[in-house]
Amino acid sequence: MPKQAKKFDLTLTPEEAAEIQNPPVTSMGGRQQLERSLYRQLQATPNQISLDDKGLGKVLRYMSQYDGANPPAGGGGLQGRLHRAFSRPLREKLGL
Repeated sequence: MPKQAKKFDLTLTPEEAAEIQNPPVTSMGGRQQLERSLYRQLQATPNQISLDDKGLGKVLRYMSQYDGANPPAGGGGLQGRLHRAFSRPLREKLGL
């Protein structure tokens, strides 16, 4: 019997949640699918995000595409918003 993937339930502050509560995009790429998934979760359960292993991996990969302390000009788009939204809750959840 396969092992169940662990869920990571994160509580964001209203300011953190606002970073990813933009209206969903219409394109169909992987980045846009992640944005839509996060947006839908925040619409259903304000300030709450639940990620499985795969979803957490996606968020971490997008967050790590640049150093959050030195975002590119323009704020880094999705990467910058994810960094601002998830840095604190992930540090707390993972004990970092």
